[in-house]
Amino acid sequence: MNVLDTLAAEVVSCANHAENRPYKTVAPWQVQALYFNGNGDDPVFEAEHEAIAGECEYRGIAFCIWLNVPRTADGGRAFAESSSRKVEHYGGAARVQAVMFDNEKVPLAFQDEFMPRWDELRPFRPTLYSVEPIQDESINRYALMLRRNTRAPGQRVRKVTFQCYGGGMQPYPPLGVRTSKYGVGHLGGLDLCPTIDPAQPRAYVGSAAACGLMGLMLFETGRMVG
Repeated sequence: MNVLDTLAAEVVSCANHAENRPYKTVAPWQVQALYFNGNGDDPVFEAEHEAIAGECEYRGIAFCIWLNVPRTADGGRAFAESSSRKVEHYGGAARVQAVMFDNEKVPLAFQDEFMPRWDELRPFRPTLYSVEPIQDESINRYALMLRRNTRAPGQRVRKVTFQCYGGGMQPYPPLGVRTSKYGVGHLGGLDLCPTIDPAQPRAYVGSAAACGLMGLMLFETGRMVG
């Protein structure tokens, strides 16, 4: 299965979990991909990423990383290049199965440089763009995020994951966010998956299935509840 179509979870800090590992936390959810913090502010992951990658492989979990996109208008090309180097740092294409970019409040000028350059450098690396809810093309360059898909029919390597919560982690119905004409409603289902807050009641978590989409991102493993 395409790693972008799996049940995935974001690991903000390994220290939030028993033995500095998230595996026991995510086991009841049957998570298939883990996105570790590649921003340099998780000291456990920085020190032990080689061991963690091997542990994920042993468990049959896709080893992935996530990166914050800077909220500045300048430097998009340089950010793409530094992100590509980080992929190599964490094991290269042989180990890093996917990358997620947290693309929130990022100026369009930055996106216009960053996304095409990333496509040049990592054309086949599965990539998720995480975006805030109910935001149209005046805020996010959806066409650039997904452009690589149209150039390689049958090889879908880009996807948008739309957040289903607002300020204070107030939950938004995933189906409503998906169909909103002010957000990602015009994008095809193969190009989308929701991001939901696992700390919310299970009824909310289950409502993601109503979207009719493949794949689901669980925000922050440290927020998971039984």
